[in-house]
Amino acid sequence: MHIHPDKMPNSILIFNTHSAFASLVYAEVDFWNFTFENEISISVEGGFWRLLQNDKILVTSFDHLQQFGLPRPIELTKEVPKHLFNVPLLELRVVPVTGDLNAIFSNGIRLEVFITSSGYESYSFCINRRRYIGMGRGEISVYSL
Repeated sequence: MHIHPDKMPNSILIFNTHSAFASLVYAEVDFWNFTFENEISISVEGGFWRLLQNDKILVTSFDHLQQFGLPRPIELTKEVPKHLFNVPLLELRVVPVTGDLNAIFSNGIRLEVFITSSGYESYSFCINRRRYIGMGRGEISVYSL
């Protein structure tokens, strides 16, 4: 199934859940994988993501291994779990037109994942034996697993 962004309402709710955050893994090819209970995951490859709390930026994917005058570089695989470990993911929303992804957590934190290419996939997430892929130009493809 392929969902075109023009067919989406203001914000299409993909699912509700209470699956707790488990981990964040980074691979050197600029691949991020957020995992949750109940076999839920969000993967970002070559894309941009950020965490916000109260509409203020906590960290972004570009902060990884940057020092910013701190005693040591920021390691997002350690920093993100400080904000999210065991925190339930409440919902995932796909933004109409752009196809960007918003993950909303019970502690008020929001993970925003942006489509960063007009031709390549920027993210995917898996839930209920389906994989949703954020395609270039803001479209979403859905596959059964």
